[in-house]
Amino acid sequence: MTESAPLESTRQGHLDGCHNAVIVGWAYDTASPDVPLSIDCYVDGRRVGTATADSFRHDLAQAARSGRIAFRYPVPSLLRDGRAHEIAAFYADTKEPLPDSPQRHVIAVDAEASTRHLMGNVDGIEDGAICGWAFETTAPELSVMLRVAIDGKEIARTIPADLFREDLKDAGFGTGHCAFRYPVPDALCDGKPHRVTFTGVRCGTVLPGLETVMLGDD
Repeated sequence: MTESAPLESTRQGHLDGCHNAVIVGWAYDTASPDVPLSIDCYVDGRRVGTATADSFRHDLAQAARSGRIAFRYPVPSLLRDGRAHEIAAFYADTKEPLPDSPQRHVIAVDAEASTRHLMGNVDGIEDGAICGWAFETTAPELSVMLRVAIDGKEIARTIPADLFREDLKDAGFGTGHCAFRYPVPDALCDGKPHRVTFTGVRCGTVLPGLETVMLGDD
């Protein structure tokens, strides 16, 4: 019995690199060019978040969706230490890396981190919840309270960032109890892109990281 040849992937893309502490590249699916792809971003083998390839770039204007196939993902502050790190990008929920992934880059120090009242990041979606962390430097003993908004409309005001993460403790963020998980609301499961923001209640600072979310209704 002759084995059939593996199906050739219809995904195309490229990991361009990490510039100014932002992971950048582009991707689209030739079989479904109108549907933006999600890209899992990794630093040193650990997934730090998921980006959506739906941003415009002039150099990609002749490609699918008139060039709206680029992605950008800011490297979390705790990894911006001026050292070399391995950067990788995969098509979301697959083991298929983008071409030229992984790469090694020196990630610039976050010069504003020491003066910023609220530090943190919206890392991405994991097991049906939006995950991230938040730490308030002016009140390290208090859990950061976050308000959540979808497309500018507030849907929750008292989301605590009080879950434990070993990597946050090791990085010096208090006891490490500064992570959060917010169950994905039904409003994000309509197959359309939505802008999701997490804002510190006390200081009004919006956390960086994942912004655009698009999920199906299944």
